[in-house]
Amino acid sequence: MKKTVIYVLVIAAIVASCGKENSTELDTNYHLNCNIEGVPVNFNFNAYGAVLNDSGTMALGVIGQTGDSVNASIFRFAIFSLEDSVKVPLGTYTDNETRFETESVYNDMYNVIDYSAGQEMYDKSVAAGVNIQNHLIINITELTDKIVRGTFSGDYYANSEISGAIKKITNGDFYLKLQQ
Repeated sequence: MKKTVIYVLVIAAIVASCGKENSTELDTNYHLNCNIEGVPVNFNFNAYGAVLNDSGTMALGVIGQTGDSVNASIFRFAIFSLEDSVKVPLGTYTDNETRFETESVYNDMYNVIDYSAGQEMYDKSVAAGVNIQNHLIINITELTDKIVRGTFSGDYYANSEISGAIKKITNGDFYLKLQQ
């Protein structure tokens, strides 16, 4: 329950931080891109990263959408420290970490389906005896007080069901302005 609340807080912090500056302007250097089932998709509209410290619980998250429309698809992920007051450092994070937890969602607004990856899906796969072929991997390669950069990939499951349809997300790449 606590991780769900923190995930919502991270996303809320990211969304709230988007309004701090003129978030409708796109910096051509900032980006959040990936391939979904081999098709390139850009989530560059309102794409930002954020760091959250909620009573000692530290998290890093990113979010972006495909356009300025209620039908725009959204991509987001968050990395949570499972230890109090421990920041999320540079490094590679998977869906079965012991010190950090990953959660990610791709909201396919065209088909009105949410696809999930991360610790929750890993836990469901273990409980069901299902092997995840491509685990969620998030690699943070640069993190300053101004930007976050890295890569990501993994299998995303429809409606958070381990037996659901899978979207393979590959070649994920981001370089985003960081809101504190």
